[in-house]
Formats: sequence, C-alpha cells, structure tokens
Amino acid sequence: MPYKFSAVLFDFDGTIADTGKGIFECLDYACESLGKPKLTEEKRRMFIGPPLFDSFTSLVGCSPEEAEFAIMKYREQYNKGSMLHLEFYEGIIDLFDELKNVGIKTAVCSSKPAPFVIKILEHYGLREKVSCISCPGKDGAKMSKEEMINGAVKVLAVSKEETLMVGDRKYDIEGATAAGVKSAGVTYGYGTAEELIAAGADFIADDISDLRNIVFCK
Repeated sequence: MPYKFSAVLFDFDGTIADTGKGIFECLDYACESLGKPKLTEEKRRMFIGPPLFDSFTSLVGCSPEEAEFAIMKYREQYNKGSMLHLEFYEGIIDLFDELKNVGIKTAVCSSKPAPFVIKILEHYGLREKVSCISCPGKDGAKMSKEEMINGAVKVLAVSKEETLMVGDRKYDIEGATAAGVKSAGVTYGYGTAEELIAAGADFIADDISDLRNIVFCK
C-alpha cells in the first residue's frame, strides 16, 4: 500500500489514549496534599500535555519547591494504579497494526517518563507494536519534545523528510517544527483545532480515519 511517511511518531496522552481519568485522580491527590483547591474542568484539561512541573506552576500556582512536592505526590498516586486508568482511542490499535504490517516505523514521544509508557504498553499487550520509546529516561528528567523527536529519528534511522509527528497539543506541533519534521494535530484529544493550527500544524485530523488518510496515499 502506498504511503507518504516511513515513520510516524505519537504523543501518548490525548493522542494514543484518553488518560484523563487517571491523570485527574493524581492531580486531585497532589492538590489535596498541597492544601490547594481542585482545578476547574477547563484547567484540568489544560493540565494534560505540558511537562508536570510547568503545569503545576502555571495552572495550580505552585512555587518551584511546591511543584517538586506536587510531582512526588502525583507519582505516588500514579504508581498506585492510576496510570492504568485510561481508554485507547477507537481505531488507534488497528492503526498501529497496519503501520507495522506495511513496514512504517513508529515511536512514542511523550513527556511521560519512559518507564511508565513501557509499563502501560506492556500491561495492555501493545509494546511489540511500537518500534521506539523516546521519552524522558526517568522521573523528573528534562527533555523537550524536539529532543524526543530527534532521538526517535536517530534510533529509527529514518529521514526527517519522511517523518510525521502526531499530537493533540501545541507542544507536539512546535516540537515537530523545531525538529524539522511534518506534524499532524489531532482534535479528538485535549487540544483544539485553533490551538493546533496556530502552532503551525501541517495537517489536522478529527479522528483516526483522518489520521490514516494523512499517512497513506489516497
């Protein structure tokens, strides 16, 4: 089957899976531990995507020290099982199967630390469907989306001209632009079409079917 890209890189939260339930559990626990009120639904949704430190400082109003404490409490709840409280978007697993079957390489490029991504994928039997995990190596590690994309391109040994980054927030699109690869913004996650277009997305997908049409030649 003809296709436009030889590698497709995916964000995780809001792109591969709706992880809101588990993330909100962890966020509420962290806010309670800090003695801060729960975020509004709008701010909760904004919380998903950026690095945790940035979200706790900008959305919760934490000082740097409070943010580090909040991340520790967040991870505490996450490790208790909240990381597995998610739903994969309809059609995404079939898309991974199709990409693998035709030889298109895939990667997960997420701010979520690699050990958590691997644990989730292994738990749901999906690890073998993904060619590469390019995420922060450990909890608290700093790694930009651009660095994740460049790391995946290197590991997969593909050209940037034939690489597509898929994500639901502006950080995914901006990272793709900085790394010199094409980007597809998905509107079924936690970002809006307006956010993704403003960030410079090369393509917009409203569902997995749209995403598939972007990857494969019509």
